[in-house]
Amino acid sequence: MAQLAVFLLLGLLASAQALAAGGGFGATKKAVKRKKKQRVAPEPRQPAPPQQPPVDELASLMALQSSRAAYEARIAKRCEDIDLRPGVEGGLAIIDDLLGAEACAQLREEAERVHAGFVPGTLDEADVSNTRAELIRPEDFATRPRIVGLALSLAAALREPLMKHRGGVDLTSDCAANMLSVYAAGGAFPVHVDNHGGPDDRRLYGAIYYMNPGLDEAAGGHFVPHRRKIFDVLRTPADLEPLEAVAPKGDRLIVFEADALAHGVDAYRDAAYRRYALTVWILASDDVLDLDAARRPEWRPLSPTATHSSMADADRAS
Repeated sequence: MAQLAVFLLLGLLASAQALAAGGGFGATKKAVKRKKKQRVAPEPRQPAPPQQPPVDELASLMALQSSRAAYEARIAKRCEDIDLRPGVEGGLAIIDDLLGAEACAQLREEAERVHAGFVPGTLDEADVSNTRAELIRPEDFATRPRIVGLALSLAAALREPLMKHRGGVDLTSDCAANMLSVYAAGGAFPVHVDNHGGPDDRRLYGAIYYMNPGLDEAAGGHFVPHRRKIFDVLRTPADLEPLEAVAPKGDRLIVFEADALAHGVDAYRDAAYRRYALTVWILASDDVLDLDAARRPEWRPLSPTATHSSMADADRAS
């Protein structure tokens, strides 16, 4: 018993000394330094890709039908007496306020969605590196109903008035030859004639509708028609001189002879606002067997780029 009392006394003495040192309760635990775990910073979260809204095909079909009916009626009325000067130099007509401001704004919104992933400067050829063009197909109506409606309307409404300017040559209302184009700053296109000749190029007229309601006309991107410096000489673009340029302002339509009018697009310079246009070519129908008799003769020397030139040479050789 005496030994047990001694051990208890020594234990109490040790506890008293620890308290006297100012440690309080848990002082002995503080004396033991524990290695803290390193906290790993969480990986930064990548923003989720934007979710495309589901396509309502019924609503798109209704938008297509209503827009096409409205567009075609208005185009037919505005272009009934379209003034295209025929001849080997090529005819050109300009119609402003074609569809109205609201329709132009709606078409612009659709065009921006079509080209939402466009990154300038990704093509090989320097003269078209800041442009992009996409074929519009009727089956695309679900995502671009108004643009499809406009393509169909232009081909249908322009057929009859343009046949009058081609001596009764039968034209089709097929809008399969088309492109929706976007120009970023630096985009341009060299002087050319659209129809390259050969047995398969049936493009006799071009119709371009501009979707740029907020355009600064000083930014360029104009359609520039050309004529020959000397009437009977046309071998290269150097034999041409520019005429008055046409600004690509919103709700403007230009119509021109695709097999005769030499034209280009001058440099576009606005980095904040892109230039959008829909081109629809009006074609000779399949019933026109002799295309050389139906076409103007001035397509042969002019092709816009090296790629187009090689394609045209192959067509001519065949």
